[in-house]
Amino acid sequence: MSRSLAFVRAALGLAGDAAHAFAHVGEVRSNALGVTALETLRARQQQASALLKDAQPKLALSLLQAALADAAGLAKADPLQIKLRLNEA
Repeated sequence: MSRSLAFVRAALGLAGDAAHAFAHVGEVRSNALGVTALETLRARQQQASALLKDAQPKLALSLLQAALADAAGLAKADPLQIKLRLNEA
């Protein structure tokens, strides 16, 4: 449910609210599945993307660097790894 609300907020242009909602999703998934789980990493990437849209690049970069460290086990060609790297750039 929280993930759906985050997408709705992002679609409405409420990037700050979407980032907060994706952060909540990431925390829940991290606690349940671990920091290296794909669903956790996906939520972190979506949070970082929302932060960038909300003009918070420093916070987004910090989040992306941590997510990339957690995503080290993913193949370089994995779509999620690519999204994380693109957001970092």
